[in-house]
Amino acid sequence: YASPEALWADILPTAPATLQDVATQLLASTEEVYRDLLTWAVRRRLDLPPGQVRRHDMLALFTFPDYQAYYQPGTVVPGLQRCLREMGLAPEVGGRLAWRERAAQFGPPAALALHIPDDIVLSYAPVQGLQGAEAFASASGRALLWAYTSPDLPLIHRALGDPALPESNAQLLAELVADPRWVSQYCGVTVDQNYAAWRCLDRLYRVRRHLGRFLYTRHLYTTTSLAGAADAYRDLMMEACHVEYP
Repeated sequence: YASPEALWADILPTAPATLQDVATQLLASTEEVYRDLLTWAVRRRLDLPPGQVRRHDMLALFTFPDYQAYYQPGTVVPGLQRCLREMGLAPEVGGRLAWRERAAQFGPPAALALHIPDDIVLSYAPVQGLQGAEAFASASGRALLWAYTSPDLPLIHRALGDPALPESNAQLLAELVADPRWVSQYCGVTVDQNYAAWRCLDRLYRVRRHLGRFLYTRHLYTTTSLAGAADAYRDLMMEACHVEYP
């Protein structure tokens, strides 16, 4: 390829410049609500002016210590299984998927594809806390995708599918169990209205961070020199996230 632009044009069905326009529009359309939520959250939890927030401050901002108690042992697993049934998905997938709870905590939840799709194991310790619930839901998403794979597919396609598929399914369920409405309905707790605002800010920050990285990649691909790249990264990420990145 004569240039990175030529490579992009060959890979993507949409012109990179069009994607850049979409990214810019998304940042503009979410700017006001993101700035208001960030100002509220930073003042509430970190006692810092918004303009002085750094990347490590954002990591501390989303630990959600106030809301870990929403996810008590014995609530997340039956809640997710009930949710799946209401979505028309059988948790055991006709005996293909075994849900096995370990007595001891010796590692994160794991989806094990012993034979796709007939022998899938979801192994997990008692689930509690937001991070534990998200990790469990992620493993569940991978296991369900493998168990629901069509047995009519050639073996190589079942065994060596696109890794983006189980990862996206994992992310889908992790986002689902973190949603305040899901917690209220399937864990049976009364959700603090501030939790919805925290989750909204968390999602907006992650989306805007990825858009900022995309715009930085575009900057690299459309310039002929790396001179000033570090400053460009800091400026673009500050504009996207209102956070000072190194």
